[in-house]
Amino acid sequence: MAMSRAVKGLLIDLSGTVHIEDRPTESAVEALVRLHRSKLPYLFVSNTSKESRKHILERLLRAGFDDSTVDVEKILTSLSAADLKLRTVNQPTFPLISPHSMVELPTQLMHEAKDFSQKCVLVGLAPDKFTYANMNYAFQLLSSPNSTLMALNKGRFHATSSGLSLGPGPFVEALEFATGHKAVVIGKPSPDFFQRGAQYLSLDLSECAMIGDDVIDDVVGALDSGVGFGVLVKTGKYRTGDEQRLNKDRFGPNRVRVADSFASFVDELIDT
Repeated sequence: MAMSRAVKGLLIDLSGTVHIEDRPTESAVEALVRLHRSKLPYLFVSNTSKESRKHILERLLRAGFDDSTVDVEKILTSLSAADLKLRTVNQPTFPLISPHSMVELPTQLMHEAKDFSQKCVLVGLAPDKFTYANMNYAFQLLSSPNSTLMALNKGRFHATSSGLSLGPGPFVEALEFATGHKAVVIGKPSPDFFQRGAQYLSLDLSECAMIGDDVIDDVVGALDSGVGFGVLVKTGKYRTGDEQRLNKDRFGPNRVRVADSFASFVDELIDT
């Protein structure tokens, strides 16, 4: 079945796909207006771990997106998923995350003092927090067999206006390597994260398409989790040859698409 006829809803990555910092990707503003008018349901699903949903919305509006097409309730982030996870675990947590992110999390469980009272370490994108002292304290906490390492995501890198920058993944893997702990990943490519997005749209995973610039976390991760279709866009962190990781023999030729941009895929989807 053609993708355009089978897709009932879209899960859309943000950074690198729809915008890069305060700049939209090519024709993304107009494409989102067309998508909104088409009545095809969509949800933004982002691994961002340094901004609250309120800050993301403000960034999108600064970038020129129409306020009828973007809304806090249309944004699912690894932070909002972490809030539920942390409340379930209910353990004092050492946060290696940005200050802007703290508002999305249960503040009564966030404990920054280095007093060895924490049972969990939470890692997000927080360049100023990745000091030797903080990483070593996290290592010491995780040396206990009863401790837990959580990662908002394990992104390798992300696109910025000045080029590619390291994501939280290398720092998470450093702690995994040093302690022997395997991190609980909350955002993409966690199957639970994609499932939560489909539930928001009141759809089955198989009826959704995931659109993103990260071939591993966005596209392969989605397909492996049961999302019906995966779309890799050639913007943001995309690098020539990434599409070679999309094994059509494994996933099936009709489940995978490579598009020049978010806008070009929306045009193809709506016009077909």
